[in-house]
Amino acid sequence: GARPSGGDGTRGAAGGAAPRTGGAALGLGGASVDSTDITWLEEHQGDARYLLATFGAQAAAPIITATDGASVLPVGGFNGLDPVPTLEAFQAMVADGEVRYVLGSTALGGRGATAPASSPTASASIEQWVESSCTRVSGLDVNDVFDCAP
Repeated sequence: GARPSGGDGTRGAAGGAAPRTGGAALGLGGASVDSTDITWLEEHQGDARYLLATFGAQAAAPIITATDGASVLPVGGFNGLDPVPTLEAFQAMVADGEVRYVLGSTALGGRGATAPASSPTASASIEQWVESSCTRVSGLDVNDVFDCAP
């Protein structure tokens, strides 16, 4: 497949897309993020504080390790159930340019922990907002990365 193009609104378009090359896969739960995907994220991070946001620290850990310490925002804390950040705080981080890319939980085979239906988590509301407000990045090996650039 072709690599997605830059932050000019032409993600995944043929113009400027480079052919994919192989790379080591980084295990994330039931899925993997190819090292070339991480390279692409690093190249397109721009001024964002975080390389990307994930749902839970367990999803963030292999990316942090593979990037030798990149800043990854673990929405929902360790297991994705903590109310940090709130939806409003996350939206502000996106609006301020601190967060641009988000790795959806379906890329990880779903969240490892789930809350009872009667108590939706802050991370669940953030995930719903990301899926409805952000653009899925095409051309990456992981098909559940979203671009939330304002």
